[in-house]
Amino acid sequence: MTFTVSPRLAEFSKELVPLEEILAFYRLPDDEISKSDNANIPHSQLLNFLQRPYTWSNSVQSVDGVMHFLEPDAKDVSDIALKRVHGIGHLSLADFRLLNSGWMFADAVLITGQIIRDEKEASCRISFQDLLDHRQSVLHQPTRQPIQLILSDSCNMDFETHPIFNSLDLVVIVITSDQGKARGEDGFLSARPDNRNRLRKLPADGRLAHEPEPGTVTFVAFDRVPGSPPGGSHSSSWVDLEKVMSWLRTHAGIRRLDVSAGGTLIRRLIDLKLLDELRITQAGQIAGFFNSNMEPRPTLFPRDATGAGKIWPPPESFQPNNSPLLAYKGVRLIGEHFIFIRSVLEYRH
Repeated sequence: MTFTVSPRLAEFSKELVPLEEILAFYRLPDDEISKSDNANIPHSQLLNFLQRPYTWSNSVQSVDGVMHFLEPDAKDVSDIALKRVHGIGHLSLADFRLLNSGWMFADAVLITGQIIRDEKEASCRISFQDLLDHRQSVLHQPTRQPIQLILSDSCNMDFETHPIFNSLDLVVIVITSDQGKARGEDGFLSARPDNRNRLRKLPADGRLAHEPEPGTVTFVAFDRVPGSPPGGSHSSSWVDLEKVMSWLRTHAGIRRLDVSAGGTLIRRLIDLKLLDELRITQAGQIAGFFNSNMEPRPTLFPRDATGAGKIWPPPESFQPNNSPLLAYKGVRLIGEHFIFIRSVLEYRH
């Protein structure tokens, strides 16, 4: 990837990271990736951008790679980012600020049905007014908030009470299978009487409206990965992600995609060479791989391809001559317990 972050190494000046420091750290390669006359983009790379969105993931993890404590009595999201730790918790605002900044730049944000089931208030909604202003007045995004993409094979979600399905300022698109689409549309229509006015169907050409209407929900069906188990599983990785990414770019007009999902999906995107950047907040703590009930905690790169967290196909194991490389484009610090890393994937497989 032919771009640089300047300065490459620095420290954020405060936890409410100033917009100018965000723009320096998260500047995107070429302001208009889709311009075919941009001589700075190699032809092969340009074709890639025209066929799928420029895509990054944004994750927070402990030093041992854990993304969530997953304790049974947890009332909200995990404290991997040290928010409740005395004396340093206020610095975790920088992580939340950067998460929102990724959403500011993105046309859409991709999460999974599992996140909707686990987090009862989950949505990727920009919370800072200056970021919203920049998104609209400078980036000229057609939607005030990024489109909410939910990847779910089963569509087993709470359509009645979950806020993401009842927010009139969000455009929601559920990416699913044929069976999931039928189940999801039925569930959404039966959840509330007024949902009939909010459900949208794609036209015959499969193209999303240039300026989709806030408050609407659309279910889009894709093929499942050949050989994947029959329907009914919660796994989102069994939908054909290559076809999904192509549709997002060519039929939904999404040029920039933020993936705010778990390690299973991120790893699958890497195996398919569909992820351009890996953005990580490294929190200075060690969590351990099991919660107090000895249940496995989610990690950025899942090790187990069997059981409840089964990935299909299983994640690829690489060799020294074909392992994907990470080029560290920019690193930021705040305090003594937080490192923010922006890296670009260099595929060799």
